[in-house]
Amino acid sequence: VDTVVVGFLNRDSVKHARFLVRRLKRAKAALRVGIVFWSETGSEDKETADKLARDLNADFVAHGMVDAVLGALSNEPPVALKLVAKRRMRRQRAASKKVTAAAAD
Repeated sequence: VDTVVVGFLNRDSVKHARFLVRRLKRAKAALRVGIVFWSETGSEDKETADKLARDLNADFVAHGMVDAVLGALSNEPPVALKLVAKRRMRRQRAASKKVTAAAAD
């Protein structure tokens, strides 16, 4: 398998699409991943779809069957997964024993 096409029924699934693209590309870096938003057939131009594909880190974004098939059968190399800086959680400092002992008295 070298291409996966995932369809979403509404535009509100952009966050889910981004997450799914990231998960699939982490599993197989050479995989081409395309996203299809079926609810907006033909409502956006090619430039907007390309910008959305870059934002999602997907290889292509389509809004209809023809664009989805053309994107899936394209011979373009897969888009590399962008590295995202991991957020580090700061640990809460435990209250010192002296302070807790003084409060207990």
